[in-house]
Amino acid sequence: MIDPNKPEGFPLSYIEVAAPPSSENSTSGKESRIPGNRAIWVGIFAEFTEFALMFLVYFIARINHPQDFHEGPQRLSLLAGGINTALMITSSFFVARAIMAMRADRPAICMRWLVAALITAAGYPLVKFVE
Repeated sequence: MIDPNKPEGFPLSYIEVAAPPSSENSTSGKESRIPGNRAIWVGIFAEFTEFALMFLVYFIARINHPQDFHEGPQRLSLLAGGINTALMITSSFFVARAIMAMRADRPAICMRWLVAALITAAGYPLVKFVE
């Protein structure tokens, strides 16, 4: 819920979350409640299933094509992999800094961090293209 009494500014910093339902409404004190929203848990389960299937496909492919998996590392560039890793970590750091600036109600600084993250992240496909 957005509080209309707060001054104009960065709107995301003024979003308030409603309190969870109290335990007074439950019929028994021993009922357990899964934290969070059901939709979040559906999303988490979907991600878990997706990763499980990806690993399953990976291992099946590795069993059926061992020669390709043996030759694969020789075709990869360690330099490109290192650069891409550094780009992803740096971009993630910039996003974390943007969130910190947003929480501190500093929208201009938040936008600078997000632009830096976008520029840094754009380096990833460039390195992949060159590789």
